[in-house]
Amino acid sequence: MSRCFYALWPDPATREEISAAAERIPHHGRPVTPSNYHLTLVFLGTISHVQIADLMQETSRVQACPFSLALGHAGWWNGPRVLWLAPELCPEPLLQLVTRLSGLARQQGIRLEERPYRPHLSIARQVRTFPGPDSLEPICWKISDFCLLRSKSLKTGVVYEPLASWPLTAAASV
Repeated sequence: MSRCFYALWPDPATREEISAAAERIPHHGRPVTPSNYHLTLVFLGTISHVQIADLMQETSRVQACPFSLALGHAGWWNGPRVLWLAPELCPEPLLQLVTRLSGLARQQGIRLEERPYRPHLSIARQVRTFPGPDSLEPICWKISDFCLLRSKSLKTGVVYEPLASWPLTAAASV
């Protein structure tokens, strides 16, 4: 059994831009390790190795368009005490991809959380307050693929391991 989720996984150059932006935002939390930066598409929860294999096979049939995200908004959730970056606007291709992957997961019998999708990329945890600024110079992230990630808990903290990735190449739906 593994905790898994679909996500957007930044390329090295975008990861560096995110890290530089995160360093410029004042907070007193614990920074997320840049190698763990991701933007969750669909959280699958704890699933079996059989479900992972089935998802990997079925996900190869999902088709969606490449798109760009402009991460230009910083925010904070008090409950989980997470500081994050998010797009000012959620592009339609992102929402379509989330809808397709959610549908696929449900077809595989995976129960998903029922809450509105709020795309964000966590940059710090255990943040007690966030005085701002809430807007920043946008980071343009060209999205050309997506991943299935596994969350691994180690003594040094959580690490996200890519299990597979798929290119975004078309507008057709599954």
